[in-house]
Amino acid sequence: MSARKWYSEELMAAIKERYTGDSDVITSLMNEFNVPRHIVTRYAKIAGLARKKEPDWSEKEVQYLIQNWSEKGLSYCAKRLKRTEIAVKLKAKRLGLGGIVKGSEYLSGQSVANILGIDIHSVLRWMDNGLLKYKNAPFSNRTDGRRTITMITLEDLEQFLRDNFELWDSRKLKGSLWIQEPEWMTSKRATDRLRPRAEGRKWTREEDRRAIAMFKAGGYTYQKIGGVLGRSGDSVERRLSRLDVWGTGEYIGARHERSMR
Repeated sequence: MSARKWYSEELMAAIKERYTGDSDVITSLMNEFNVPRHIVTRYAKIAGLARKKEPDWSEKEVQYLIQNWSEKGLSYCAKRLKRTEIAVKLKAKRLGLGGIVKGSEYLSGQSVANILGIDIHSVLRWMDNGLLKYKNAPFSNRTDGRRTITMITLEDLEQFLRDNFELWDSRKLKGSLWIQEPEWMTSKRATDRLRPRAEGRKWTREEDRRAIAMFKAGGYTYQKIGGVLGRSGDSVERRLSRLDVWGTGEYIGARHERSMR
């Protein structure tokens, strides 16, 4: 099948803005534009963004990156190390030098989603609700307002994380915003380690089936069902309220969702 069939200016623009070669980013682009993986990597190559084989990092290079990443930033380090920005960005992320955000004054909504290990729609919802401050990027050339590139400062992201502990899970983080994490972040990680292991994860059909079977059997509280599935009792109660428990077992949505149909 011709790659041209999948081409769109929106896809190419998104690849140019967000592509790093990281598997999570590629998967996000695949899902957003409903295209296969090879199309994303092919157009990344056309845009000059595909990964190239580079020599192994020397200890001297690693130490240089550690010493200069926070202050000098991505472009400076890439130029001095004579490596691509993608290679330097990925190496900094693996070293825990602030993930992909240190050395940059602003983050995009997608970058925040990548760092927190969540879907971009959660970030957009936080912005729409006024929880996460942002402003539109003046350099965006997109005409569709819903796809306007946004800019989020590191300070505003940190403020959001401190004020909204219940909305994010430190176990999903793909990087760090700090060389040395603050005390509140250490406390947050300790708290999250005690949370149910599957909390926040998308429900599977098998989990739905097991939850319904235990509920119908009687003798199982929401907390007990949650203990078996690795979820909180509140999560189980919400999920069961959205399933056709006494019928097909299929997802039928919350009451407000059903009233809109």
